[in-house]
Amino acid sequence: MDPFDWSILRSTAFFKAMPAEDALSLTGFRKAQVYDKNTTLFRQGEPASAFFVVLSGWVKLYRITPDGLEVVINVFTTGDTFAEAAMFLGGRYPA
Repeated sequence: MDPFDWSILRSTAFFKAMPAEDALSLTGFRKAQVYDKNTTLFRQGEPASAFFVVLSGWVKLYRITPDGLEVVINVFTTGDTFAEAAMFLGGRYPA
């Protein structure tokens, strides 16, 4: 992870409170991934195997209602984290 991305990660509420060594351990020294627009990161009900930190851009979290309408739950932007509770609790993605 480059120094700029690392600074964004360390500024998040989730990572700010922990020692840098723990943050490195959790991120596994991973490189930032770039996703194309409209890429699905996960689907509602799938086992939560990862959490996410937005380093740039934005991510829309939504559900599709039974009648086919899209309901936006949240929009995450640079410095936001999401899905960490589901992942650490061994749960499933809620949306």
